[in-house]
Amino acid sequence: MQQIEQRSWKERRGTSFTSDADCGIFYANLARKVARRGWLRLYILYLAGRPVAHIHGVAYGGELLALK
Repeated sequence: MQQIEQRSWKERRGTSFTSDADCGIFYANLARKVARRGWLRLYILYLAGRPVAHIHGVAYGGELLALK
């Protein structure tokens, strides 16, 4: 997912989690915590076999909260 972020418009605007170390650390820590609870959902969209987009999400209380 890091490569997807680095190729995205978010990288060029400085809002990707790879362009800000603190943001990357936050999402990595959050992913570990929610994964331990079984709530982490990661979705990757492929186009012609190449990953082009992703969603980091948390499934909780019957809802999917898309975080990034």
